[in-house]
Amino acid sequence: MLKRKSSLNFADVAVAKRKIKNQFLIKIDQLIDWNLIEDRINKKYSRGNRFDGRPAYPGLILFKMCLLEEWFNIYHNKIDFYVNDSISFTHFLGLSLDDEVPSHSTVSRFRIELHKKGLYSQLLEQVNQQIDSKNLRVRSGILKQAVILHNK
Repeated sequence: MLKRKSSLNFADVAVAKRKIKNQFLIKIDQLIDWNLIEDRINKKYSRGNRFDGRPAYPGLILFKMCLLEEWFNIYHNKIDFYVNDSISFTHFLGLSLDDEVPSHSTVSRFRIELHKKGLYSQLLEQVNQQIDSKNLRVRSGILKQAVILHNK
């Protein structure tokens, strides 16, 4: 079972004291109404159980992993590596440090399912509209270079 940020362990408390924070992800997390995104995902994405019988990962976590791929130009088969390696990415996803990170193949299957249902591009558009409504835009690039810019 995945923990949300409200369920902290000792490692999470220790990490919270670190000074290095990814301001881009913190700001995006505050800008976006994730409940709207999650509602749209839950209406069309059917979560079942994983092959081992445990509940599948929430669609919002998988979608946020797709966003990380887009914004940080991460190859699809490397996203789980970067999430496991980055405290900022883990925090953005709402995972605790002791949570299992979805595999890149799980994220790929999720993305394919959303594409088949015509939902993936709609969700990206909804995220971009929310960012645009604040007169901001995302400039993506290689890892560690995604930034929020004010529109002119």
